Amino acid sequence: AGRKYFLKKDGTVPKPGDRVIQKQLAKALKLMRNRGVSPFYQGQIRDDIVGTLQRAGGVMTKKDFSDYSVRWLNPIEKTYKDHTLYLMPPPSSGGLIISASLSMLEKLETATHTPFSTLEFHHLAEVMKINFRNRNLLGDPDFVKNPIQEFTDAKKLSQWTKKIKDGKPLQIDPAGLSGPESNQTTHFSVLAANGDAVSMTITLNNIFGSKMVSDKYGIALNNEMDDFTTRPGESNLFQLTQGNNNRVQGGKRPLSSMSPTLIAKDGNIVTAIGAPGGPRIITGVLQSIYRLLTQSFNIEEAIHAPRVHHQFMPNTLFIDKNRLPVASIRALEDIGHKVQPSWHSIVNGVHRNSEGILEAAFDNRAEGGAGGY
Repeated sequence: AGRKYFLKKDGTVPKPGDRVIQKQLAKALKLMRNRGVSPFYQGQIRDDIVGTLQRAGGVMTKKDFSDYSVRWLNPIEKTYKDHTLYLMPPPSSGGLIISASLSMLEKLETATHTPFSTLEFHHLAEVMKINFRNRNLLGDPDFVKNPIQEFTDAKKLSQWTKKIKDGKPLQIDPAGLSGPESNQTTHFSVLAANGDAVSMTITLNNIFGSKMVSDKYGIALNNEMDDFTTRPGESNLFQLTQGNNNRVQGGKRPLSSMSPTLIAKDGNIVTAIGAPGGPRIITGVLQSIYRLLTQSFNIEEAIHAPRVHHQFMPNTLFIDKNRLPVASIRALEDIGHKVQPSWHSIVNGVHRNSEGILEAAFDNRAEGGAGGY
């Protein structure tokens, strides 16, 4: 089905600029436009997906669709630099890691550091390392009691922060372990003149997800099962070795890294921001918010600024490829970091500046766009 819907009539791959018209997908969208979500959960779209999977040997059933319901959760609220951040709660790990990291960066007084200095990057890396270590304790809140205090309690955050030393990377034991993320995620950020805002992340997980496309409507199907701890003690597509609380169970939602974020000041939304990029979503959004609110970068400067990423396992500091000078790389290696140039998440955002003007920016690390009307 994928060949039928995504390749050209002669079987060749479309080139950039070619138009791909998905007539069957349009029919599925029209069904939901006219009849709501019932065709997806009880009707033709469900039958198309279930039939496609079962013919390929899959085990999904019509009952799986009828049993599913969307769950609404309250966001995590974080006060930072006279702003209120509205962050993604579990089963996403993004909101808790961003909240805890910003608190720890304040305790480290990184606002006094020279931007992009060795000390600043070192502190960013250590904070990420600690909070990704604690990420292994998280899971679907319907199934596990998440240790939220590890990310929100001021005393615990102070204890963790005190472990960070200026001239040496921290060595810490794994937590909760039972033994590369793709670019097939999409994010968009919208902010209107009246303050209405949307920050939304959608994903297939890997490139073309499960590599399955439904027969009738041409719907590309995800492989989100990889976000569970499917093989204890082994890393997933994105080199994440995950915890036992994220093991596969019926009806359970996997732990994710999605971090769509809204930021308010004086009761009004001033920023919508987010990214695709697996676990690197979290550190990309974190550093963009940090540059925007701590160092008063504009939204474009904040998004384009050089970044680092540390996810605890592997014990590697992934730096922005071709964006850090050799002297900075050598300095990070000299204090004990294992440094590896790598890709980073693709952040985009829109921000109302101090003059009330809306500014939007997309990440020049990949394709994107920013516009207004």
